[in-house]
Amino acid sequence: VSDTANNTARRAVARLTLALREYGSGIGKHRLALRGIDPNLAVPVAVLTDDVSTPSGRAVMLLGMMTYFLLFSTLLGGAQVAIDTTAGERERGSLEPLLALAVSRSEMVWGKMGVTFVFMAVSLAICVLSFAIAVRFLPLAEIGMTSNLTPWVCVGIYVTMLPFAAMGAGVMTIVASYTKSFREAQTYTSIAMVAPPLPIILVVLNPVQPSAALMLVPSLSQHLLVTELVKGEVFDPLHLLISGVATLAVGVVCGFATVRRYRSEALLI
Repeated sequence: VSDTANNTARRAVARLTLALREYGSGIGKHRLALRGIDPNLAVPVAVLTDDVSTPSGRAVMLLGMMTYFLLFSTLLGGAQVAIDTTAGERERGSLEPLLALAVSRSEMVWGKMGVTFVFMAVSLAICVLSFAIAVRFLPLAEIGMTSNLTPWVCVGIYVTMLPFAAMGAGVMTIVASYTKSFREAQTYTSIAMVAPPLPIILVVLNPVQPSAALMLVPSLSQHLLVTELVKGEVFDPLHLLISGVATLAVGVVCGFATVRRYRSEALLI
């Protein structure tokens, strides 16, 4: 008798059921042995599991969350810069004098995005380097795993993630440009940071294999490629090209949208 609506009761029932099955199996094998019958005859098919994964491949179970930290650290590294160069200028009242300078709106916007990209790229480099150093202190060998974060793999991860930094600069800039205060910009950019990990969460729930179509999805494509690098497997260079171009395209679109925003008179309202 059990209450299936009670989570604690369900776990207790599962443990008790497993224990009783093992006890019953042991009793049955003991009775067969007493009658001179090999207990293994009651198991006509024995299933043996042979793990063919590499030690670096098994390490992905622990390092699989690395992409999340790379994404968030990249966005956080430049979010404050994007806010300060957009909403911060409006709040300080320095936007009007800046727009009066002999500089085109497009040059101004691309300059803001460029500075934001530099900060995001530096933040990404620090995060990758931190992982490469920290993983050396993990006792992976004791649990049959090895780290594949060699210098060349770290460079590959950085190059793979770099287009996301460009896209992040565009997204943070366009989002912050529609806000009027620093606090409001922080609120909306924080909401925007939630979007990139969503495709990765779906893949964790429903694993997929890397394909050209999936490389068109920013953040997801970087996650799949970084996972392949950490495993020590070779991926299709075309996938890296598609991922980079698609991600950069999103950043460029956000850049042009921001330029259009700065050319609008509504910016000063």
